[in-house]
Parts: sequence; structure tokens; C-alpha cells
Amino acid sequence: MKDNAFEILGIQNKELPVSNLLSYYFDYQDQEIGIKFLNKFCEEIGIDKVCETKKVYVDREYPIKVNGRNNFIDILIRISDEEKPERIICIENKVYSNEGYEQTKRYVEALDKEFPMCKNRDYIYLTKDNSSIDLSDHNFKHIRYHKLDKLFTNNEFTKLPLINDFCDYYIMRDKYRYESKEEERKDISKENYSELIDYVVYKFNRYIEDEKFPFYCARGKSDKSAGIYYQLYKLSWNFTKKGYDFTVHFESTINSLALHFERNPYIPYSKLRGKELELFNKIRAKFREKMLNINIKDVIVNRLRGNADLSIANFTIIAKTFKEYSIMLLELIEVVDKIIIDVIKS
Repeated sequence: MKDNAFEILGIQNKELPVSNLLSYYFDYQDQEIGIKFLNKFCEEIGIDKVCETKKVYVDREYPIKVNGRNNFIDILIRISDEEKPERIICIENKVYSNEGYEQTKRYVEALDKEFPMCKNRDYIYLTKDNSSIDLSDHNFKHIRYHKLDKLFTNNEFTKLPLINDFCDYYIMRDKYRYESKEEERKDISKENYSELIDYVVYKFNRYIEDEKFPFYCARGKSDKSAGIYYQLYKLSWNFTKKGYDFTVHFESTINSLALHFERNPYIPYSKLRGKELELFNKIRAKFREKMLNINIKDVIVNRLRGNADLSIANFTIIAKTFKEYSIMLLELIEVVDKIIIDVIKS
């Protein structure tokens, strides 16, 4: 892979420089190019274009104070008038991090207060890959960078500063990195575990753009063991029974894939008491019983360890390539999903 300006400067994982650059393109000194870039952006993400005769105001880190708390909107685009815009486009940009506490909800409330007369609004949650999909405010439209490939490869914009480097690193890099190698034979349980995690996150964050596959997949790191893992779950795997909230999710280890059942928000098993503990054990037993009946070629159902308080199943996927692994993981998810829904309804 060629040298990339973002990597050379060591800013490839930093959100501020990326937001600065996007804002620069929207507000490019050649206004004709700037409005064309903005409208191509709108076209690619599926929102209305901006009339080219309208004045466009682009702000970075736009501050709005609500209930004593400062909110800084990454990119705020106001159309026609600075003080009383007829339309606003709010963009929250993430590279790898997740949504801050009720961040999107706060931004919607802040803009309601700041521009009460503006009814034409678009809220965009822009991310590289593995950021939150269950946002606190569903007015935000979740768009991943790779969906903007036609924007960043458009011949009209290829001479904009750093645009080729942006396209190379944030849009095309993972495709080159993974899709060209996904059928290589590898020992995916040891030396290539970290690469496998990145591949699974990459692959599944493309699957979930289909509304029929509403999963969240992210790379994580354990503070206690310093181990890395990917976590994968479906939003419907969060459920309530008799007033208690629970969640189920997959979490990987080097040699296996655990399916965890937990209180939501997380409470250690040792802290559960009385009716809460009784209900947890009852639901966990149902999950464990049904998971033992899973029979998928090249997927081993492992015996749970004695202290596996939060686990309801543990699997090993036998695969020779990353592509085989993702196919088997998809099949496992489909079977597990049916079991989870069945237990929730029972």
C-alpha cells in the first residue's frame, strides 16, 4: 500500500482532522466546487440537495448550551441565512469511537432550542465502520464512509487537497486489505486472530446496512486481561422479563466464541440476589438447554466451564479461510437468533 498523508502525520485515528477536512470540502473557497461537493454528498446519502443559488454556512464544533451543558456539533451546515436558516444539516463524525452518552439525543434537543423556526433538518451520523448503530436519537441517519466512494472518486473533486489520501485510507483501504485476501488459507485461531477480528468487523458492518440484518459488531479490548475480541449482537437480543432488563451477545476469544447472557446494564453474577437471581438462572437454563441442540457442520459446541456464570454457550468455528469463517458465523447467528427469540417469547 502506498504512503498515505494521514498515516505519515499520525492522525488517521483522530476525528478532529477528518472533520476539519470534510468541513473544508463543504465550504471550499471555490464556491461552485463546494456546493457541488455538498450536493454530491447529499445525493450519496439519500437526502435532498441544496439549491445552488442559496448561501451556505459551514461551521466546525458549533457550540450550543442546553441545561447547563455544552454541546459541540462536529459540522453544522446552515442554508440561506446564518441566524434563521431555512434548513440545517447536522453531521456527527466518528472514526472509531462510539456515541457519547445520549449525544445524538442532546444534539437534536440543542438544535430545537437554537433554531426553533427551522423545520427542515437532516441529522447525519458519519462513521468509518464499527461505531454505534443503536443511537439515542433515531432522527440521525447512520452513514459509513465507504458508502461515499462515488463522492471521493468523482472526477470533479480528485484535485481537492488530500482527497485521494482520504479515499485511499478511509474508503478503499479495508476493501483492498480484506477482500483480496479473504480466501487465503490461514491458521485463524492463533497468529492471525487480530486480523480476523478486523475482518469480521469489516465484513459485518457491511452486512448490517441491510435492514434485514440489524447487528452491531465492534472490536474491543479487555481492561483486565488486555485481550482483544470482537463483540456481535442483534438489537432484539436486549429484552425485559418481569421488570428486569437482559442482553445476549457473542464475544470472541482466540480459540472460541462465547455467547454471554447478562443483566443490562451489566451486573456481576455474584451481585445478583433473590428473585432477580432466580429469574436469571431460570432463563439461563433455558438458553443452555436449547443451545446444546445446535448442529452445524464445522461448528463445535464446547462444554461450558464450571465457573461460566454469564455464558450460555461456547462455540469453535472450524475454517481454513476468513471467508469460510464469516460464512459459518452467519449460519451460527441465524440458528442462535431463532433460539434467543424463542426463549424471549416463552
